[in-house]
Amino acid sequence: MVKAIYHKDGCIYIGTYSKGLLKVNRFTNTYETLFDPVKAKDTSFHGIFIIKEDDQKRIWMNKGARIGLADLEKGAFINSIDIGYNRKGRTHNIPQCFNQVAPDRFILGTFYYLPDPIYKRANKIY
Repeated sequence: MVKAIYHKDGCIYIGTYSKGLLKVNRFTNTYETLFDPVKAKDTSFHGIFIIKEDDQKRIWMNKGARIGLADLEKGAFINSIDIGYNRKGRTHNIPQCFNQVAPDRFILGTFYYLPDPIYKRANKIY
């Protein structure tokens, strides 16, 4: 299931619920998997719901409960934080929406609340 789409320089990046991060090259009509959750070292949820560019041309992405600055070509984070919390062995609090509201100010929507310490940790991402 497609959850996020981002286009840059003729390439379409597709974030999915369970199939990872895909890159489609419109010029060569090829695609590749940049991040495959099956090959991840942990068993947590890795759904990608957010791929956004901010006013400084930085790319923000999530993988499950982790959100931060991303290098799309590597399908990896440059810097990130985990906003999830564990309850009965399961991770909760997956980011659902993310928008920039002012320079270096962002709003993040989740199903659950953001734990208080997240505000202090979030300032260290960028």
